[in-house]
Amino acid sequence: MEYIPLNKIAIEYSLTIDECYKAILNHSNNIGIKLLSKVGAETMCYMGVLNAIQNTIQELNNSLTSYEYISQNAAKHIPLERDGHIYYLFNNKQLIYIGQSIILPARIGTHMSNGIEFDSMYCEKVDRDFLLTKERLYIHRDMPFLNVAVLDNYEYICTILSISDIIFDQ
Repeated sequence: MEYIPLNKIAIEYSLTIDECYKAILNHSNNIGIKLLSKVGAETMCYMGVLNAIQNTIQELNNSLTSYEYISQNAAKHIPLERDGHIYYLFNNKQLIYIGQSIILPARIGTHMSNGIEFDSMYCEKVDRDFLLTKERLYIHRDMPFLNVAVLDNYEYICTILSISDIIFDQ
């Protein structure tokens, strides 16, 4: 198996060495496979981890609706069906909030009663199993100013690792 220095992954994804080590070690423990190794004083990581992160990010980016499409297709109606939705709130064409809900009219009503002003929204139906993950990825990508819980780089890499398939050399 081929290994690379852990600091290369840390630098690539703007993580500290400790954050990178913790994320990969946690994932290693979750899947029951050793992904880190010490070579002298340097911590090395199985190359498949970097490949899996890169491939997963590419697949996710391809699966997310583009911001341009979202902003151009924001409307003034709220879907009434009880399905999982990711929603974008806009005010004067400025993205202000991204959220997720199963009962969208009730959630939007909460925003309105809390004084959040918006004039249009975009809704995307999402499988309930992926609502939280997809919401976090959209927030990380588009960074609306009312979302205070922005996914930091460590949480982002942990999310990516949790949904990635690491392929091992034989």
